[in-house]
Amino acid sequence: MTYKTARSLAALSEAPYWRTIEMEANDPHSAAPPTDDEVERVVRAGPGGAIALAGVATVIMMAIWFAFYFFAFLPRGIIH
Repeated sequence: MTYKTARSLAALSEAPYWRTIEMEANDPHSAAPPTDDEVERVVRAGPGGAIALAGVATVIMMAIWFAFYFFAFLPRGIIH
């Protein structure tokens, strides 16, 4: 490691911003664990977002396939 790199790393580690992040990450009391009711509410909601994302991705892929079919394969005609 060069002197310049070591000096810049030392400056970053002394910055108050990094200390704040480190303190928050190491603080065991920063957030209370979820209650059973909160966990049940999230589980009850189900994976709606994941299903919607999969549906949108499927529709996009089908649209691309149809575009290739109609604009690339059909215009070439039947293969003999």
